[in-house]
Amino acid sequence: MDADEAGVRRRLAARKQQRTRDNLSEGLFEQQVLGLARLLGWKAHHVRDSRHVLMGDIGYPDWTFAKGGNVIIAELKRESGHLTDAQEEWLSDLGWPPGSQWLQSGRLQVYVWRPSDMDQGRIQAVFQGTMERGE
Repeated sequence: MDADEAGVRRRLAARKQQRTRDNLSEGLFEQQVLGLARLLGWKAHHVRDSRHVLMGDIGYPDWTFAKGGNVIIAELKRESGHLTDAQEEWLSDLGWPPGSQWLQSGRLQVYVWRPSDMDQGRIQAVFQGTMERGE
């Protein structure tokens, strides 16, 4: 295989991975994140659909994880998914800056995660405590 053919194969593989990531359901993505969290010893709480809460305000992020006094609050979205206004309000009130993908403040961390974050190892790095600020 020559260099041109290898380059074409790499580009085709990257496109296939992008299509797979774009089509990954939020439910399957949630299962992947939950499995990783449990494997690494985190407790998890899921808000199924905050639009139908019995008490409280709509838009609360999907997942809250806790371990050893550390708390991660994460909204999981499909690769092309958008935040609702209510979700943006909650995230803002939690200190998450609009236009950013994460906030880390002491022992509270707030994220909007997408399948590409899992693919690139960012979610695992957060759960393992190895992600540096600004990554």
